[in-house]
This record gives sequence, structure tokens and C-alpha cells, in this order.
Amino acid sequence: MAVSVQSGEQPMIYSNDEYAHSLLSDQVNDVLKTANVMCTTIADIVRDNNLDKIDILKMDIEGMEYGVLYGLPDEIYQKTGAITLEIHDHKTQPTSQLLEFLNKKDFSIVPSRTNPHVYLAVKK
Repeated sequence: MAVSVQSGEQPMIYSNDEYAHSLLSDQVNDVLKTANVMCTTIADIVRDNNLDKIDILKMDIEGMEYGVLYGLPDEIYQKTGAITLEIHDHKTQPTSQLLEFLNKKDFSIVPSRTNPHVYLAVKK
């Protein structure tokens, strides 16, 4: 399953670069093929597994981090201690906007020392 902004079947764009498959076409430079995959949301995962607490939420979802994080219910943010994520360049939204959003959700942002696209957001 893939994590998305909504549950259900969605087209996955597969790249010739094995690490760069995405649900977003603008994130794939060298398209190999497209196939439908089942998707779920973080809220569904939390609900289905009766999670009262999330120590760390790790996200590397090839451009979907914007929509997924913007659509995450507040109660999920309240029970999450930290989020580590890779933020991909997005044509319509700057990385700084997503980081400011997380800051407003009461997280301190720490950039990776080795990868300029990776961040750790820790609950204040």
C-alpha cells in the first residue's frame, strides 16, 4: 500500500530510478510505467491499529508529504512525538511553507546535516 491523502486505488507512476516512484506525475522524470495501487491514509493506519501514541512518524513519500501533512487531523499531531521526512521539491509549494506549517503544529524543525531534503520535526 501507498500512503496518500485518501484511501482507495490510485495510479502509481513507476520510474526507471528505482527509488523515485510516486503518486504524483511531476515527481517522476523517467517514467517506466503506471499501475494502480491501493492507498491508505495515516489517519486510517492510526485508527486501524488503535494507536494512542506515535513516537516517530517517518515519511519518504515522493512528493505526497505536502498533501498528507496538510490533511492530517490535529489529533494525530497531538499524539506524535516526532516526524522525520524527506521533502521533495514541489512546483506549487516551497519547502519553507511546509516547515512553517509544522512549526505552527508545535514542532521544532532540525535539518539533516547530510541531506538538504531531510528534516526532523520534534514536538516542542
